[in-house]
Amino acid sequence: MTHLVLSHIPPVGIAFSLLLLIFGMILHSTRVQRLALFFALLTTLFTVVVQLSGPAIEEIAKTAYPGSDATIQAHKEAASTAFWITLGTGVVCLLGLLRGNSIHKLARWYQMIVSLLLIISLALLIGTATIGLRIARPWLRQEAVVTTPQTPADTTQAVDSSQTH
Repeated sequence: MTHLVLSHIPPVGIAFSLLLLIFGMILHSTRVQRLALFFALLTTLFTVVVQLSGPAIEEIAKTAYPGSDATIQAHKEAASTAFWITLGTGVVCLLGLLRGNSIHKLARWYQMIVSLLLIISLALLIGTATIGLRIARPWLRQEAVVTTPQTPADTTQAVDSSQTH
């Protein structure tokens, strides 16, 4: 159950960090940019906890939702990719935090790389969450069925025959 509760933190934390970083870049505020890097790093730590709690819930999901094995596997693969990218983002943010108060001396390219990594991490985390939603909701797993148009049946005969009895 820990996995389900904590899995909401990484996408929200990354989105918050991204918005804070953009806000800090607009204001040219070193403090706000450092705060954004700190929140991104903190979110990375939550991502590690979520990743470690995944295998325990996987077995529960397989028994609770039979027929969802393919969806669980897809979620697992997407989560792995999102985890490594988010972990890399956290490392890049840590490097920026280790620069101390000289963050304003960091090149503009660093800010753009962190922004890009946060956007990629957010997209991967949202994609992973979307796949995770399909595990417990079988109607989302079903593929769309394409049918040929049908002409309406002639109901006048059925009505006429029921009135004669």
